[in-house]
Amino acid sequence: MPPTPLTALTLTALLLSVFSACNRHCDPLTDSCDTDASSSDSDPTSSSTTDTSTSSSTTAAVTTDPTSSSTSSTDSSSDSSTSAPLPSCGDGILDPGEECDDADANADDAPCTSSCSLNFCGDGLLLKSGDSPEQCDHADANADDAPCTSSCSLNICGDGLLLKSGDSPEECDDANSLPHDGCSPSCLIERLVFVSSALRQGNSSDAGLKSLSGADALCQDLAQAAGLPPHLYMAWLSTKNLGPASRFPSHTASARGPFLLIDHTPIALSWQDLTDGQLLHPIDLDEHGQTITKSTVWTNTSPNGAPADKGDCDAWNSSDGTPKGGVGFSAATDTTWTELDANLCANSARIYCFQVTP
Repeated sequence: MPPTPLTALTLTALLLSVFSACNRHCDPLTDSCDTDASSSDSDPTSSSTTDTSTSSSTTAAVTTDPTSSSTSSTDSSSDSSTSAPLPSCGDGILDPGEECDDADANADDAPCTSSCSLNFCGDGLLLKSGDSPEQCDHADANADDAPCTSSCSLNICGDGLLLKSGDSPEECDDANSLPHDGCSPSCLIERLVFVSSALRQGNSSDAGLKSLSGADALCQDLAQAAGLPPHLYMAWLSTKNLGPASRFPSHTASARGPFLLIDHTPIALSWQDLTDGQLLHPIDLDEHGQTITKSTVWTNTSPNGAPADKGDCDAWNSSDGTPKGGVGFSAATDTTWTELDANLCANSARIYCFQVTP
C-alpha cells in the first residue's frame, strides 16, 4: 500500500517533538533521554538564583553578627585606655584643678608642693627655695608681734616689730642696735635712775615729802627740769604696807632690761639683778649727772623692793620730827644702798628716782 502523505499538521507536530527531544538530549530515534544531562543542564536561572541566595545569606550573616562588632569595639576601647594615662599630680602637666606641677621637683618645701598647689606664706609649709624663700611659716599664728611675722620672716631685734610672745619677748624695738637710746641692742628698755639733787624732810612741813605721791611728784619735776626723756618717774620709797615692788608698774617690777645712771652706767641689768642685794655701781649721780657723795636717802625699803621695818614717818607725812624713817646710803653697792638705818623725820635726806615707763 502506498504511504500515506504527510499533512501540514502532522509535519508541524513532528518538528515540535524533535525540538523538545533535542532540548532534553533525547535521541528521537530511540526515544531515550539522558537524565543526568537533563539534571546537569537544568535552568541556569535557577542555579544563579540559588548561588545568589547563598551568597546573600552569607553576606548578611557577616554583616549582622553582633558578637564580632562588640569584640572589635571593646578591643578598640581597651587600646585607647592603655595608651592615654589619667592626669595626675607630678606628671609635669598642668591639669585642671592644679595650681602648678613641676613633676619630680614638687615638694612641700618647694615653690610647687607635693599636692600641686603653690607654696605661699601662711600655709604652714616652709618654702626653702625659689625667688622668695621663707624663714618661717606658722600658718595662722603668723603675726608681726609673733616669732614668725606676717611676711614669713623671723621676728628679730632691730626690725622695728615688737615681739610680744615666744621664748624671748622684746620690751622695745626701735629698729636699730644702738645703746643708750632708751632701747638696748637686745631690745630691752633702758631705765634711768638718779639720786635727787634736792633734799627733803620726811614729814609734812613745807620742806617735807608729805606723802608717797609727794615724793613721786618731786622725781617727776626734777627729771623734767633736767630735760630727761619724758617718761614717768617714781620714788624708791615705801610706807609700812606699800613698796616699789608692788607700786611700780608691773612692766618695771619685772623688767628684763638694764637700769642705768644718767651717764648710762648700769647699776643693774634687770629687776632681778636690781633686787638681789648687790648693785653693779652706786646710785651716786643726780638728774643732771652730778656726783653725790656719801649721802643718806629716804627709802624704808628692803633690797627686794618690799617695805622695810625702819619707819615711814607716818607715811612720810608726820607732823613732828620725833618719828623715824628708814634710809639708805648713796655710796653703797651692798644691801645698805637701800636699807642702812633710820633717821629722824625732821632731818633732811635725798630720794632715789626711777624711770618706770618705757
